[in-house]
Order: sequence, then C-alpha cells, then structure tokens
Amino acid sequence: MLTVRCYCSLSAAIAEPFHASHPVVLSFWRLLEQDYANGPTLPEEQRKAGEAGLRRLLLFWTGSEAVPSCGYFGSSIYVNPEPLTIGATYHGEPEPVVATSGSADVQATALPTVSTCSKLLRLPLSYTHLPTARAGLQRALDYGNVGFDLP
Repeated sequence: MLTVRCYCSLSAAIAEPFHASHPVVLSFWRLLEQDYANGPTLPEEQRKAGEAGLRRLLLFWTGSEAVPSCGYFGSSIYVNPEPLTIGATYHGEPEPVVATSGSADVQATALPTVSTCSKLLRLPLSYTHLPTARAGLQRALDYGNVGFDLP
C-alpha cells in the first residue's frame, strides 16, 4: 500500500522556480495529505478512496498507476532513475486553461500539465491557495488521465 506519508517521503525533486517552502509546493503537499490520506488507521472507506486517488495521480503524473517494484530511484540500467519532479507550468508563458463561459479570471482555470517520461508534474503558479489547487488538479485528473494502457 502506498500511503501519503510514504508518497511524500519519496522526496520528489522540486524544479525552479519552486523550492521546498514555495506556497504552490506547500499547497500541493497539503492537498495530498487532506484528499489522499490512506493510512492504515483510517476507516476502510476513506483509506480506499485515498488509495484510488493516489493511483489516479500517479497515472496522470507518470503514465502508470503503480510504483515500479524498485521505486523511482532504482539503480538498474533498465529503470529510469529520475525522481518524481514538481515544476512550474511553462515558466512565465501563458498557462493552459479550460475555457469557461463568463470567466474573467484565467488564472483560476489554469490546469497542471505533465511530462510522463521525465515524471515532471507542472503546477500553475496560481495554485498557492488550496481550493484553487484542488479544483485544478481534480479537473486535470478527470480529463487527462489516460496513461499508457492500450484499448
């Protein structure tokens, strides 16, 4: 079982312009702790929901809903040892957005993007507030979660 505590302890790399105490990064970790909690002491229904949420996040972030057997820091020549990485969306360029009727605030609709091969999750700079981060990540997971599975 991949618990949130274990997930966070994977020590995801933080790419510039972010750093460990950047508000967007802190908001992301809070989101994981609140929405994807799945420790063994939780009620079974909540634990299962947290596990399902983490699988969806991993699928979005890496293209696979399972952690490789040797982890993300494997030393085998057959395993890409790159860590999970959190970075910013497009470093100042316009962020991808979802068109919403009548919305004047484009930043509020910005969505995270990923580079699955390099395990890079790019979070919009507007995700400093937990509700904004939660809504954007949820929308990205709902519509951008296809992975590498073939039909």
